[in-house]
Amino acid sequence: MAKLKYSIIVSTHGKNPEIWRALLITSSSDAELIIADSNYDRIKANKFLYKCEYKQIVYVPIPYKLYGRDFAAGLNTALLYAEGEYIIRADDYLEFHPRFFEIADDDVKSFNNQIIIGQKAHAPDEIPWRDYFSEQGLEPNNRFVNIIDPRFTFSFGIVKRSTLEDINGWDERYDMSPVGEDIDILHRLLIYTGKPAILDKKLMGYGWRHNRFRFEIPCAVLLYYLEAPEIERGRVKAFNKRDIKIEKSRTLKEKEKFIL
Repeated sequence: MAKLKYSIIVSTHGKNPEIWRALLITSSSDAELIIADSNYDRIKANKFLYKCEYKQIVYVPIPYKLYGRDFAAGLNTALLYAEGEYIIRADDYLEFHPRFFEIADDDVKSFNNQIIIGQKAHAPDEIPWRDYFSEQGLEPNNRFVNIIDPRFTFSFGIVKRSTLEDINGWDERYDMSPVGEDIDILHRLLIYTGKPAILDKKLMGYGWRHNRFRFEIPCAVLLYYLEAPEIERGRVKAFNKRDIKIEKSRTLKEKEKFIL
């Protein structure tokens, strides 16, 4: 395959595949869409996914569940099949702005070795393509904002694939509860790159739904507080069940059978 610019990676439980249509509204021939589904069903995928302008759509099963969830395991599974120079991390219900890929092209050219974070709004309380960050007082006169606090989280944005592979993707221990992985991944990326992340307020997505999970004491948040000092001292690689760099060559050999 010719050199590919973007791989969009998505982890889903696939119980409401109608929502995947959000990902198909804005697409690009420079991108592949990779969906890892814990309820893998090829017939379901053929019904709800179609190519649009994407170079290809890859639909793969998540091979294991270590804890109550397999969300981080799903992101890492999708990453194993990714061949784009840059990874776009997206949710299964996310619609990209009509100019998303044009803006992304400019961002990766300007901020080549940095994490780029996009701005998401969510139905039903928020409307698409509105700059809520500026309205809420986050440097309202600036389009680009340096992010140095991992609590900002990385749940939507762009990062070099090689960078994610170097840190072995998402830490799958955070699958113990539905929070934590987005703080952990941003912290490790910030330490690894040694540079602030860049929030681009014009790099927008719109969530067709958003489920907020609330716990009094989320187990994964406690894990992060224990891990944060080690990350600060340079422990950036996730010690998962799989080593992405080792597994990738084997995974890519079977990729073709998962292309829709």
